Order: sequence, then C-alpha cells, then structure tokens
Amino acid sequence: MRRVALVAVVLSAVAFSARADDTTVRHNHDSDGVDYEGHTGGHTGSHGGGGGGGTSGGYYEEHPYLAPGPDGQNCVATEYRRYDTPEEAQHARQADEERWSRLTRDFEMCPSAPAPGGSAAADAQAFWGTVPLPRPGPHIAPGWAVTGRKSYLETGSAPTARFTRDTPRGQLVIDATGPYYVDWGDGTTGGPYNEAGAAWPNGTITHVYERVGTYDVVVTQRWSADWHLDGDSGRLGGLRTEGRIDDFPAQELQAVRNR
Repeated sequence: MRRVALVAVVLSAVAFSARADDTTVRHNHDSDGVDYEGHTGGHTGSHGGGGGGGTSGGYYEEHPYLAPGPDGQNCVATEYRRYDTPEEAQHARQADEERWSRLTRDFEMCPSAPAPGGSAAADAQAFWGTVPLPRPGPHIAPGWAVTGRKSYLETGSAPTARFTRDTPRGQLVIDATGPYYVDWGDGTTGGPYNEAGAAWPNGTITHVYERVGTYDVVVTQRWSADWHLDGDSGRLGGLRTEGRIDDFPAQELQAVRNR
C-alpha cells in the first residue's frame, strides 16, 4: 500500500521556517524552479540533466524535456530559453503546457539547481518552497461506492491560492493554481480538473467502479504560480500536494425481496 512521503525542499538562497504541519509538499526531489518570464537581469541556466547557457536579460521560458537521471532512469529536465519580448515567452509557455502535463504525469523531475541568489527570482523561488499550499482532503459520500453508478469526489481543498511576503524590494505576490489529478485505484486516472470536486448532484469529478473491491484513491494537486516583485515577474512550478482515501470500498447493490 502506498504511503505519502514528505520530500524536503532544499533552497540555497534564503532559509525559511518549516511549512505548516497539515500541508504535505513535495518538490520532486530537489528545487525546481523559476520560469523566467520577466526581466531578471541576466539569470539564466539549466535544470536537471542538461540544457544551459543563455544571454543576460530578456524574457525566459522554462522548456521541459526528458533526460537520463542519476539513477539511469528518465526524468524531466528543463532548460531556459530566452526571448526578446514577453509575448514571445508567453506564447512559448502556452505551447509547452501540454508537454509539461504529459511529462510530469509519467516522470519525476530531475535534480536541479536553485535560482541564482540575490535576485527577485531567487526570492520568489525561496518563498515558493515554504508557502502552505492547500492539501486535498478527499471524501466520497457516503463512504462507499456502488458498482455501476457514479461516485462523486469531494476534493476538500481550493484550486487556487495567493501568498504575499514583504521583502526589501517590496511586496512579493505569488498567485498559485493547482489542478487536480485523481488515481481512482482501479487502474483509472483522471485530470487535470480545474475546479474543486463537490458532492452529488453538483460535483464534476466522478467515477464509476465496475468491480466490487477496495481501492486506494489518491488526489494530487500539481501547483504552478505567477510571481510579481518590484517590476519583475515569472513563473514557478514543481510543487505537489496530495491527499488519499485508503481502502475505499466499492459494493454491489443487491435487491431484497420480502415474501
């Protein structure tokens, strides 16, 4: 049976206090980071297994690709691609959204380097590693499913969150979005769902179990965020929160006749 593991976030830029006790945050093994879409004064680089280089200034987009990890298994690495205008960087990011979803669904992030210190991007990445992101608290009423009929998943968390922090550069604002991905435990997965799941009849995250049994239902939110600080802006990613229902029973409805 799978168990939720808490993976520590290692950040070299700034040391922060531990995150809230009721939040499980996984950073895909190491710091993953800032998608430099704003002016960041020459902060470029590569993450994970390759990529690299770049010129100073400009607008940056973090492009994902598969690379061999330290254990010989494929993982998701990133490289920063520079663009002359924010529109070009935004277009590139939109083009990569499906690629991000597909790769991170099937592979872990490669170990990666943190953002360079002493920058707005580094402040944003460091703060991102400490924020108490909403954690799913899944529930399926009434506590079991009936085979052949829809079960309605309540996710028990918000799909968006805003965080602010005062810095010497001004107020840092992070607007986070965490769509839901569901492993229903019977070999079926679903997502991304952009709205929180709710109970019948209004819920939009549903599933039909075909066979009697017990299932481990795992709900994961994969978080990305836009940050703004002192005229700079960018994109953050790599964090996940998770909640689960262990041994969720699916039962067969049987008719009872009175004689």
